Amino acid sequence: METTSNLTHGNEYMGLPILPEPEHGNRIDILEAIRIKMNDMTARHCKVFASLIGLNLPDGTDDVPHDRHVEAFMEAFGGHLESRGIDHTGLWVQEQGDKAGRDHFHALLMMDGNKTRSFYGDHRDTAIRLWASILGVPQGDGLVHLCKWAEATDPRYPSVRNGGVMMIRNSPDFAEAYAMLFKRCSYMAKSQGKDPLSPDGSAPLI
Repeated sequence: METTSNLTHGNEYMGLPILPEPEHGNRIDILEAIRIKMNDMTARHCKVFASLIGLNLPDGTDDVPHDRHVEAFMEAFGGHLESRGIDHTGLWVQEQGDKAGRDHFHALLMMDGNKTRSFYGDHRDTAIRLWASILGVPQGDGLVHLCKWAEATDPRYPSVRNGGVMMIRNSPDFAEAYAMLFKRCSYMAKSQGKDPLSPDGSAPLI
């Protein structure tokens, strides 16, 4: 694996597949944060359901303190899960500039798979409502996007369903599901669009 300071330009990290960024590299600190969170959650629960969502900003919010908003969303969505007795963890990253030039966020949400097995319905509706409320904008303007999985319609990948990935510790496809989720999450680690690293390669953790 080719590494430069806090960047890797390879197609694996710690033996796990990642989406390679041969030109700009992937941030090792973010990859490691994802791996630690996944390991912790799968150690705590025999079933873990994970979803990836995108949180966009509406026009006219260039001067908004974005970090404060996404932190408020993660706290509020965590409260939604706790009210239903669902243990959870997650992390997020900010990315600079979408197709319209606006910043946006990617968030990984992992939940106790014994108590939830889908992001559709209550979880999705709550995410849309909370993000709109935090931004102070009307609902229904497409600011929350649930990551779509091409494997969801393929019977060879039963772990990919209902808007996310179910990792079952004692299942024969646990390693495959884990690797599949980590690879998709590695998109969050691409250095392009992130704040520049300091000269020593350090960066604030998410």
